[in-house]
Amino acid sequence: MLIRNQVKCLVAIVVMFLVCFAEKPVNVNNGTSAASQKTTYWVVVMWTLIGTGYISEVCPLPVDDRESIAVAARAWGARNRGLMTLEGSVYSFSSQAEAEKFRREKSYIALNLNAEELEKYLCVNQPSLPPKTYWVVIMSNGKRDFISEVFPLPAYNSANIFAAVDNWGYGKGFMTTERRTHRFAKPEDAERFRKEKGLPDLKLSLDGLKKYLCALQPNSATQEKQPDGEQGSGVSHLIGNWSGESICVNKEKFPACHDEQVVYHMVKSSGKSNILTVTADKIVNSKPETMGVLDFVYDAQKQTLSSEVTRNSWHSIFEFAIKGDLMEGTLTTLPDKTTVRRIKLRKDK
Repeated sequence: MLIRNQVKCLVAIVVMFLVCFAEKPVNVNNGTSAASQKTTYWVVVMWTLIGTGYISEVCPLPVDDRESIAVAARAWGARNRGLMTLEGSVYSFSSQAEAEKFRREKSYIALNLNAEELEKYLCVNQPSLPPKTYWVVIMSNGKRDFISEVFPLPAYNSANIFAAVDNWGYGKGFMTTERRTHRFAKPEDAERFRKEKGLPDLKLSLDGLKKYLCALQPNSATQEKQPDGEQGSGVSHLIGNWSGESICVNKEKFPACHDEQVVYHMVKSSGKSNILTVTADKIVNSKPETMGVLDFVYDAQKQTLSSEVTRNSWHSIFEFAIKGDLMEGTLTTLPDKTTVRRIKLRKDK
């Protein structure tokens, strides 16, 4: 969830805390094959953007890859409570007893995240589908471009490929756009494209990409589908990156508010055709810093996006009016309707 503006300055502190003070996980291996793995017992610590800690149930899973668990937990947290985690807050154990002992020793709030919920966002028991398309992705670290290997995949659409690689790039300083995800019908065409570009290799493997694809669409891969009706068509137009400014309009009442250059990454949410999942970054020292994730409701008739935010006593709403590739809106407190920010975004080409 997007953090309430009074405490935005705490985001960096929370992330630093997660990186520096999370305990070192134990018994974590690098394998990813569920069929050959014995059960690993996982406990995940998650955080709100104001620093409140939560702890999952013990999650016995046939996965021993810590990155996969972290990616899945982040996807679950974004869709359920606006919670976040890092690999340093994901703990593995060789027995249920050890994991339960670890939980008892912690003073975090109990979280209803269990193995069944976490497995929905993992590449576990997913059908093995033959490749139908071949993808090459170009990403930038702000100084130069890098190019991926050829990814043989089922018939995913470009929006999902973009969302997966964009999520992978967040913590690594890489960004891309949907237009820089290139699809080919034949592997030789994809390889020829890579050679013609002559760019350095992007350190993203096929297995690494699949972790983010599985987390993006719980339970099943999103195949290439045509949007249904006007609502779906409008959502498809909104998918991608939107860049612009977020300006404070009432610093007397909200002194912690700061003007920001922002990038909103929009992807279609699973389940409902009129819901968009939006990850918001602010640009600091020319690099993106993720502030949080929100689900927005799209109204095709009114051409609007809106999302209500409730965090403890803070209640607010984001409201945007859409005009082609331009989006303008506000962050307003509820119920008094005090405007906190004015936000103007344009879709990246």
